[in-house]
Amino acid sequence: MLQVWFFLLIILSSCAGPKKDILFLNFKPNYQDIILNYSSCTGKGKIISNGKFSGALSFSFKSQRDSTFLQFADPLGRKVLLMWITEDSFRARDLMLNEQYNSNQLEKFFPLLKIMKPNDLTKFLWVGQPMYNNKDKKNPAAISENIKIDFSTDKNKSHEMVYNIVDFYDNYTGQKIKIEIKNRKLIAETLDIKKYWKLLKY
Repeated sequence: MLQVWFFLLIILSSCAGPKKDILFLNFKPNYQDIILNYSSCTGKGKIISNGKFSGALSFSFKSQRDSTFLQFADPLGRKVLLMWITEDSFRARDLMLNEQYNSNQLEKFFPLLKIMKPNDLTKFLWVGQPMYNNKDKKNPAAISENIKIDFSTDKNKSHEMVYNIVDFYDNYTGQKIKIEIKNRKLIAETLDIKKYWKLLKY
């Protein structure tokens, strides 16, 4: 059975530092402005889960504006999960169980994905913009009453003026998740990530 904490990795699922050192100096970046000057984004991060499912996974990703591919590894360096994010869908493959899941199946394990849409997650990976407001009255009460998300900046990277840490708490399950974006890299050139999409066919 698919473990819930694998899917928590999706949130942030993370992205990497710019090819040019001028990125994120003293201003909050805007996603629409960024994609006008950059075609791709890569990065690395770590996710830590505490609660019913506990553990830590490192991840790396490659993104082409409205789509993202993520790869997760356990502390031993073994690849355990692959994640594909398009503008409007999630897909994941558990490499340990050799099973594949679509957006609807993922939402059953992780209700937060009903609020945090795929394209919003990609935006966060690129520029660290919060994609969920706990106080937004438009959020479904059944979820907003149980879910809490806080965005913050690593004190060692406060000069970047961008969010690189996400703390997630599900009051219903008691699950706590911490996602740390270790680095971001924005690239002007287009990356060839077609080979990663071909993995969906296996």
